[in-house]
Amino acid sequence: MLQHGTDLSTLGQREAALATTQEAVGVARALAEQSPEAFLPALAGSLTSLGAMQREVGQRETALATTQEAVGLTRALAERSPETFLPALASSLSNLGLMQREVGQREAALATTQEAVGLTRTLAERSPETFLSDLAGSLANLGLMQRALGQRESALATAQEAVALHRALAERSPEAFLPALASSLTNLGLMQREVGQPEGALAMAQEAVALHLALTEGSPEAFLPDLAMSLNNLGTMQSELGQREAALATTQEAVGHYRALAERSPEAFLPDLAMSLNNLGTMQRALGQREAALATTQEAVGLTRALAEGSPEAFLPDLAMSLNNLGMMQREAGQPEGALAMAQEAVALHLALTEGSPEAFLPDLAMSLTNLGTIQSALGQREAALATTQRAAVLYLALMERGPETFVPALASSLQNLGTMQSALGQGEAALAMTQEAVALHRVLAKRSPEAFLPDLASSLHNLGVWQSELGKREAALVTTQEAVALRRGLAEGSPEAFLPDLADSLHNLSGMQSALGQRGEALATTQEAVALRRGLAEGNPEAFLPALVMSLNYLGSILRQPGRGAEGDDAMREAESLNAHLEELRKRSLSNVAARNIT
Repeated sequence: MLQHGTDLSTLGQREAALATTQEAVGVARALAEQSPEAFLPALAGSLTSLGAMQREVGQRETALATTQEAVGLTRALAERSPETFLPALASSLSNLGLMQREVGQREAALATTQEAVGLTRTLAERSPETFLSDLAGSLANLGLMQRALGQRESALATAQEAVALHRALAERSPEAFLPALASSLTNLGLMQREVGQPEGALAMAQEAVALHLALTEGSPEAFLPDLAMSLNNLGTMQSELGQREAALATTQEAVGHYRALAERSPEAFLPDLAMSLNNLGTMQRALGQREAALATTQEAVGLTRALAEGSPEAFLPDLAMSLNNLGMMQREAGQPEGALAMAQEAVALHLALTEGSPEAFLPDLAMSLTNLGTIQSALGQREAALATTQRAAVLYLALMERGPETFVPALASSLQNLGTMQSALGQGEAALAMTQEAVALHRVLAKRSPEAFLPDLASSLHNLGVWQSELGKREAALVTTQEAVALRRGLAEGSPEAFLPDLADSLHNLSGMQSALGQRGEALATTQEAVALRRGLAEGNPEAFLPALVMSLNYLGSILRQPGRGAEGDDAMREAESLNAHLEELRKRSLSNVAARNIT
């Protein structure tokens, strides 16, 4: 009966497998009550299997209790007869570690899994043919526990050992070990990404997807969840290397799979659907698809909030991350008050999580503080924004000591934000120094990985040009902004939807610098290009881009009001005035619609 349940699980028939295994446990429990010496081993084994089935259908708390009982029985058996029962104890400990991790008991999960690895390593040294596969599996689990607690270097080394063992096993017996190899590759890619090895991470993720695709063709019921997970991870790697369109397509495929799986088995797959939706929103935002990104992330927050209410230890970290993302989307969609509420809730959650596990959650706290500072600045809360962003920068500097490769990008962005806050408070020299440091860091990163970091370099150069101009360093500002324009022009050629707004912004600034240096002909041509770009953007999304178009038209009018071009200048000014009136009408209509929805 127990074997039949295992066979059903292997075929992906999870509900049937669960029912069969529950029946097997009932029979074993009755027999063990009558004859414990003879049947306690069978009860322990069937409980281990039942816990695994319960976990697969999303019954996490129940699975934990079942597996704890299995470990207790097996530990007692191993104390009496270690030669016979140590393998079973190692296996049940490995399962228990997974359950503890999934309900948010990270420290307990690490300790349990370390014990499992220790036992299995001893067994594998004695009998490698029998126990190497168990050692590889428990190492893969240990790497995940170390990663969850922020022990990135240890997690990477552990994952590399697991992949090496699984690769050797798969060469000898591909049918048996290719699934485990694919999962180990997925894990290793995640570790490499977090220690600043994006190209290696991408290669691991691509190999994992290729293996899972082949496995899913042979047995879709069994391997579709693994394929969805590896696609989700691949999308993240592609995004971080600047492959935005590929990342979007990959993540959309992952979301499609998870949506289908969650419809069939919501308890098991709603967390994965929420996670992949969160990632998809980030991809859409990176490509300038703001409305789609907002809707996607709102769905992710709704799902994750419901999950966190049922199991806070497991899902509060995911909720905090989703709230952060939603706040950024709302800010970009012109909903600053909603964005502030989301960011404040995210910071509060990350503060609480950091108190319990600082090593794991300090990076997330730093990121949520960075987001909060940006939103406070957008709302005109300048002193609060500066203080919040300084806290984030201090945290990133501390984290740099732990892993410079990992935290350089975040520190560079934090310094850039800090410069913006300082400038808003009239601290021009401090803003200039911060932004110069951000440019230097982004330049190093972009040289190493241009696809991933050229947008950040262009952004920090854009800001640096502004601060130089405000401090009267006109020639330096011109050179800096010309470089920003050149970078953004190249980026916009590859991905216009994402980068044309940024190019228009830099062109607008460049025209002002050219004009200040008496280069009126160049300033006119640059402003006309900015107007043309912003006109096209405003046609597609008037509420978002009309304000910038009005600004550029006004500036164009001021340049054209030179001798001999006054009529054209007047035309530009009149168009700006007309568009401004139209924009005001759009805003009134939008406020009226919001009020009507609130009344309803």
